[in-house]
Amino acid sequence: MLTPVGLVDEGRIAPDTGHSFRASRDADPNIAARYYMNRTFYVSDSDAFSVSTQVAPQEGWHRSRKPLTLTEAQVQVVLAAVTGGMYDIGDNLPPLASAPDRLALIENRELLKMVGLRRAAILVDLMTFSAEDEMPSVYFLREDAQQSMLPVFNWTEGSRSHTFELSSLGLPQRHSYKAYDVLEADAPVAIEGASLEISGQAPHSVKLIKFLDSSAPAAAPGP
Repeated sequence: MLTPVGLVDEGRIAPDTGHSFRASRDADPNIAARYYMNRTFYVSDSDAFSVSTQVAPQEGWHRSRKPLTLTEAQVQVVLAAVTGGMYDIGDNLPPLASAPDRLALIENRELLKMVGLRRAAILVDLMTFSAEDEMPSVYFLREDAQQSMLPVFNWTEGSRSHTFELSSLGLPQRHSYKAYDVLEADAPVAIEGASLEISGQAPHSVKLIKFLDSSAPAAAPGP
């Protein structure tokens, strides 16, 4: 969905993600397809995301008959972060105080940094995704010389596995890298040789892998 016409400040690039995983899945192709338009014609607006357990039964098209699971909530907030544009929280904020695991998602510093860069993530498997993945699911965002982010979604009803060659992500070869799972309290992720494997990723979930390049020299903070 793209409602504005011509040169405008903000462009809505996806249907409302509501309070359901299905709505997030439906929004993903729209978000991915507008990569080159973010900050060229407008600031991308992926519409409000939700992380809470509330439902919206009055809005039947969302099909939100049951609350988002925690992994589905992670999908919503990470999908918003990869757009490089607007970052709208569609929850009633006061009740989130009683759900610290959900509140932590919208306060996650790495996600906020992705949003703050205002750069859309590249869709890695736009033309190469497998039939088993059903749709493109792998994004990549180079934040600076030292840090990069790899969001990997599982839109399917079964577990999925992926192997990534670091060079295929555009990371310089012969550098030394460490990887961490951002949504699991920065738990270390093993890099074997020059590749990283995500095995048995649960359905309706996302992995957000952070790469740190220890070979890159430290840079002074920007203005």
